[in-house]
Amino acid sequence: MLARLAVFLLLLFSASFPAVAEVLDCLVVPRQTADLAFGTSGVVERLLVDRGDHVRKGDELAFLDSSVEAASLAIAEARLAEVASIELARAQMAAAQSKLRRSQALESKQIMSTSKFEETEVEHESARLKVIEQEEMQRLKVLDVQRVKAALGLRRIVSPFDGFVVERHVAPGEYVENRKVLTVAQIDPVYADVIAPASLFSDVKKGQKVRVTLQQPANRVVVAETAVVDPYVDAASGTFRARLAIANPDHAIVPGFRCRAEVSPGD
Repeated sequence: MLARLAVFLLLLFSASFPAVAEVLDCLVVPRQTADLAFGTSGVVERLLVDRGDHVRKGDELAFLDSSVEAASLAIAEARLAEVASIELARAQMAAAQSKLRRSQALESKQIMSTSKFEETEVEHESARLKVIEQEEMQRLKVLDVQRVKAALGLRRIVSPFDGFVVERHVAPGEYVENRKVLTVAQIDPVYADVIAPASLFSDVKKGQKVRVTLQQPANRVVVAETAVVDPYVDAASGTFRARLAIANPDHAIVPGFRCRAEVSPGD
């Protein structure tokens, strides 16, 4: 009887007081970091940014020497602008069409011989094929301009996202080949990486709100959203990883500092 009463009181006590949140250590990290490189080899001509600079997505950050490619583009665009050949072919085609119509009228009245009429047809077909040839050449000229522009694009680096320059690995005048040039990091939002015990696996879910106390700014408390939860528990350590997203529009939260996340069972 006493045992039953003790179990009843324990259950009543547990129901009356919610489970205490478990505090887990975490580390603030950038949302993403990218090592940027040129798509081809060459001599670095310009670096427009340095460590600590804020960059926007699409900003041009660095250039290789592109004098040869720039000259090739000028030549390709000049060739594309040439229209004399295609205009001449079209004029010859128009003249051949007129001649063919006249010949058809004469041939129908049996004024022109069949052989002469066939010669006119051959001239018309030749003029038509010449126009097709010139139009194909024009399309190739357009593709050549696009090819040179693509080659020029490989000789510059643009920022893939809003962020900050973390490191500059080369200097103007250096020859680079398969080498990172700049490292940029996105810190809005930032992530808080948590390693949690297996006992909390069913309590941590994607989209869940979690209170996080930051070390920098000192003791600032924010509400993070669970962005990633590992789908498995590491058997060796009995833990799993979770990643909490924290909005950081003013860039006041500094990656690299420790933090504490409060995870409540049954949230």
